[in-house]
Amino acid sequence: YWADHNFYLISAVIIGMLTCLVLYYILSNQQKILLHKQNIAVKNYQQQGSDFKRLLSNLPGLVYRLQVKNKKMDYVSPGSMQLLGYSPDYFIDNDITPFNLIEEDDQHDFNRQSHAAHFSLKPFELIYRLKTIHGERKWVLDRVRCYIDQDGVQFVEGVILDITERELVRQQIEYLAIQDPLTELY
Repeated sequence: YWADHNFYLISAVIIGMLTCLVLYYILSNQQKILLHKQNIAVKNYQQQGSDFKRLLSNLPGLVYRLQVKNKKMDYVSPGSMQLLGYSPDYFIDNDITPFNLIEEDDQHDFNRQSHAAHFSLKPFELIYRLKTIHGERKWVLDRVRCYIDQDGVQFVEGVILDITERELVRQQIEYLAIQDPLTELY
């Protein structure tokens, strides 16, 4: 008797439960698909990061990123070991920059040129001498770009390349150009 009178109610409950099961199935499948896509995206991002770090470690110089306001290194590539003898962590952990290693004779020109370039936000190049951990002096070419991020923080990104051999050859050519080889007079 009860089933005969409540047939529509029982049918509605059964249809409602089936609808809930179908929706649950659809949503759980979409969640699985989204999780799978997210895992793929994370793996791709990690792979790109690994590829980028490997690429930077193969460069013959030092790649860096510096916050201008607090003069703190955000990134220093492993090339710092080969170029200067210092590990990247030395610069990052000790609030020291490669620019602290600039020869005193070059410091004034470096400060003047880099200060002007920071305001222009245009790429620029500087040539100066750095002192390595072993006291060796190296001529370097610093290719730099300044920019301001979306939060208004100013950064300098660049690559420092060893041009010591090129500079020594240039100096030798200058010397030979102005000196008489027979009399060794200028």
